[in-house]
Amino acid sequence: MLSRDLLRTDGERVRAALGARGADPAAVDDWLRLDGERRAGLVEVEELKHRRNEASKEIGALKRAGEDADAAERIAEVGRLKERIAELEAALAGVEP
Repeated sequence: MLSRDLLRTDGERVRAALGARGADPAAVDDWLRLDGERRAGLVEVEELKHRRNEASKEIGALKRAGEDADAAERIAEVGRLKERIAELEAALAGVEP
């Protein structure tokens, strides 16, 4: 089994080794593409979770201040963030390199 670090840092060597064994070296490119998609998706999920958490804190502050109309807008935004997070996590479940 090859390590992810080896595939990421020395893909040429892995391609050469696969070619020498009669395997398709393009598999490395496919894996790197999927790995890149997965990593980008994870970054986006973490950013969205951070935004969701910050918005949730703001909602609490707005409610304590009696600004329910502004809080309702933020609640709607948090709902959209939660939906997007769920979509991305579902997509990431299918992108395991």
